[in-house]
Amino acid sequence: ITWVTGVQTCALPICITFTVLALDPAERYDLPHSEALPVTYIIDDKGKVREQLLGEQTAAGVSQRLAVLRGEG
Repeated sequence: ITWVTGVQTCALPICITFTVLALDPAERYDLPHSEALPVTYIIDDKGKVREQLLGEQTAAGVSQRLAVLRGEG
């Protein structure tokens, strides 16, 4: 994986925007190796990985997982 600073403005063939991390956070957060991409990690305020979500995520889906982790759902 190559980590690039900045924001990708257009990925062909359709225009999508996303932020790319300048540094790989795997070591800092002791992230487990992922067998698939994309992967989303939910990390708590103490730096502990709480969830590893595989595949595409929606804002609603991530919000729902956050509510469950907080004991609200």
